[in-house]
Amino acid sequence: MQTFTRLSLAFILIAGPVLAHPDTAKNEFGVGLSWISVDGEDSGFPLDGDLDGPRIFFQHETQGGYTIDAWYASEDGEFTLTTGDETDYESSTFEVAVGKWFCTSDCTLRVRPYVGINKFSSENELVAFGSTINVNQDRLKLPMGVEFSRSFDQWELSADLELGYKFDENQDIPALGVDQDAESEWSTRFAVAGRYQFPNNFFIEAKYSFARDDFDEKNGGREASEEVSRTTLSFGRSF
Repeated sequence: MQTFTRLSLAFILIAGPVLAHPDTAKNEFGVGLSWISVDGEDSGFPLDGDLDGPRIFFQHETQGGYTIDAWYASEDGEFTLTTGDETDYESSTFEVAVGKWFCTSDCTLRVRPYVGINKFSSENELVAFGSTINVNQDRLKLPMGVEFSRSFDQWELSADLELGYKFDENQDIPALGVDQDAESEWSTRFAVAGRYQFPNNFFIEAKYSFARDDFDEKNGGREASEEVSRTTLSFGRSF
């Protein structure tokens, strides 16, 4: 975490004097489909999930390079238990972030620090002891990151480094009277993307991200780690 923060600050401080602000305002809107693989461990038991679902996103960029963007994702799939049984899993994520683009004189190289708020909710339905049991999870975190972008004619390549401070996370099983809160801690995420911009302002984009989250029960003994690999194909338009 400290290494990530120092590298991000160093880049901004070094590059700042030679970067300019974008001089045009623009918007972009897109929709996509994500395929997600979840691995990890929960109190000694392996996690194995396969999910997919749609994603919708929007970004507004002012003439001075300030941005506000929002995205929503809905996912559905299953987790495989150690017994071989599969659960029915559904989740939703909503995020809003603000940032600022800086760029070189021709804006082929850009960098954007940002900060936002991210809300995640999920429901995992499984059968145990002959009954259906729902495991609910809610998480609220503050994502902070730096996005780098490089343009080549109609192509754009980008990388995104992010830290998220989870200041509220809860998992509960109403049927069993279980209600667990997690310790506040950091999560990490790394993403790379490639975009092709058509002459009519439409674009297609492929993006891969890898995120890691830990759940350490507050005043309890439960520990879990989750690694999420996500591939997203999107289509959108700039205007």
